Amino acid sequence: MKKSHWTDEEIEHLFSELPRIKDQRTPELIFARVQQVEKKKWNVHRLFPVMAAATALFIFAIITSSLLLKNDASKESKELANSPLSEERIGISSDTKQSSEEKVADIESADENKSTTANEPNISMKQAAEEEVAHSLAFQEDVEDKSVVTIGVPDLNASYIVPVTFVVDHEKSKDRVNLIKETMEKIDEASLGLDDYYPLKQVEIKPSEKDRELVVDMREGHPYRLSSTTEIIFIEALNETARNQGYETVRFTTNGNEDTEFSHTGFITNVEVKGTLNNRAYLLYQANVNQKKLLVPTMSHFDTIEAAIEEMKKPTDRSFIYPSLPEFIHFDSIKTEGHRLVLTFSDDTKLDNSEESVKGLEAILLTAKDFGYKSVVFKNTKVDKIGKIVLNGENSVFVYPNYIKE
Repeated sequence: MKKSHWTDEEIEHLFSELPRIKDQRTPELIFARVQQVEKKKWNVHRLFPVMAAATALFIFAIITSSLLLKNDASKESKELANSPLSEERIGISSDTKQSSEEKVADIESADENKSTTANEPNISMKQAAEEEVAHSLAFQEDVEDKSVVTIGVPDLNASYIVPVTFVVDHEKSKDRVNLIKETMEKIDEASLGLDDYYPLKQVEIKPSEKDRELVVDMREGHPYRLSSTTEIIFIEALNETARNQGYETVRFTTNGNEDTEFSHTGFITNVEVKGTLNNRAYLLYQANVNQKKLLVPTMSHFDTIEAAIEEMKKPTDRSFIYPSLPEFIHFDSIKTEGHRLVLTFSDDTKLDNSEESVKGLEAILLTAKDFGYKSVVFKNTKVDKIGKIVLNGENSVFVYPNYIKE
């Protein structure tokens, strides 16, 4: 920076040469003027928050009144929509040319529709109450004027024979043998969790000259003599099928010749069919939780109906086999009155439309049938009916197990 050549004395001399300036105001006037300016500045700053608060209050009032008006309008609109005359008002605004008679008709129609809508829940509840429980039995009304075919199918462990029932339209041209063969061909064992057993391999089922006899003709190479278990299951399956179709005898042949030789059983000509008096108990069979529960007779036989019913409550050590009577079912008495089985439930037994209750009652009907009873009477129940089973009344045992609806 270039250094100035002016000395301090020279600068002071120059300032002294300037003209004098003198303020003519008194000190009091100057002080009053300063006070007035400061007061104006304070008023302006103080006014800003006051104006902001007032603006916020004004905006809040506008929003609040708008919401109140909207709610009132919405409430009024809903009340108007629910009004009995709403449909009439709509009709008047949409069609001014509608005659007074037509308007009256519209109002009456609206009232009828409203009445019907109001009654719909009651109708649905009534229908739900009357809806039948899903049974696994075919009852007499299910088989009227129809043909019934029940065949025995081995379970997955080849330990039990499960009876499976089909109800088909009656055709005079088809005899019992043809119905059995057709049923064996169409049954879907996998869907039921059973062994893939039918149709039989290297075996032909034939009619006999005798009405109560079923002929089973074996061919060379048939697979039903590989072991004692295989032979027993084969004969038991045929026995269950034959007895349900009313046969008394199964006669075995080989290529049309008398006698059939099995590896372990030896030669067999005739097998007497076990009739209705087998004295077996019915349990539950279920291969997995995704498949339906089936009723299955025990392979063992019991001396009394009381012993069979007691067996129906016991846990089993067999795969897929379960008790058919739930723990909440108890009996005060089990009596025989002629051809009737009379069961009196204890007071703590509460039956309902559950699957457990239904399956238990169905198992009792089938067990009673196996013991030769013609009917079962249930007593001391809080309800009068579960599905098609009458409680506090008499039930026929002429039912068919594991009904498969096509």
